[in-house]
Amino acid sequence: YYQLDGVHSWILTGTERETTPDLSKLPLTGDAGHVYIYHVVEKPIEGYKTTYLPDGTQQGTLTIVNEKEDETPVSVDICLLKVDGENKEKALDGAKFALYRKDEGGNYAIVTSIPDVSLDSHHWFTVPEAGITLKGLGAGEYKITEEAAPNGYVVTDKTPVVFEIGTDGTVTNQSIERVEYLPENKQFVVPNSAGTVLPNTGGVGATACTAFGALLTGFAGILLGMTKKMSGFRKRETELKQPE
Repeated sequence: YYQLDGVHSWILTGTERETTPDLSKLPLTGDAGHVYIYHVVEKPIEGYKTTYLPDGTQQGTLTIVNEKEDETPVSVDICLLKVDGENKEKALDGAKFALYRKDEGGNYAIVTSIPDVSLDSHHWFTVPEAGITLKGLGAGEYKITEEAAPNGYVVTDKTPVVFEIGTDGTVTNQSIERVEYLPENKQFVVPNSAGTVLPNTGGVGATACTAFGALLTGFAGILLGMTKKMSGFRKRETELKQPE
């Protein structure tokens, strides 16, 4: 919006002028012979700063440049707490999680560095009983995966926490229903159910137990077959020994 001496004005939209003043018809002097001085003032545009560049080679020409102001990158701290699924007042210690951020290609990539948070060789972090704060997260889409539950508990959902941080720092919660989100302190509360899962690898795991069970079943079948065979053999021997 450009204003000429508070009287004449026009609006520029893109490269098209909705109304264009005829500057050649502006009076140069007043009735008393005073010379008019006109000022071109641009109405502030949010997110931009204005620079006026007079053209010294062409009288009456003024170039107005709008430059985007430097934006301070958004930085958001997200809190994560683990609790018992039956007693939300009981905080849990020892759960392992991983933080992922969606890249420009639309794929989630694991975050390999979080301020003041220790990550293991898998880039997982451990949540203590008091909870953990993931600091300095910028605008983008995130998910948090649960890689290991606390001792005596099972993972109830592989990807319980999903959220998006806007350019203004607003957090949009997209997590599963069981996860409670507290917007006042940007905290996600993730419940766990008590239980034990047999390991798939290492020691006598679920696979080994299944194989052992199948072996016992097969052995029992063989033993049953042998018992029936011996019973038939004894019956036939008894029949042969009976007097005619």
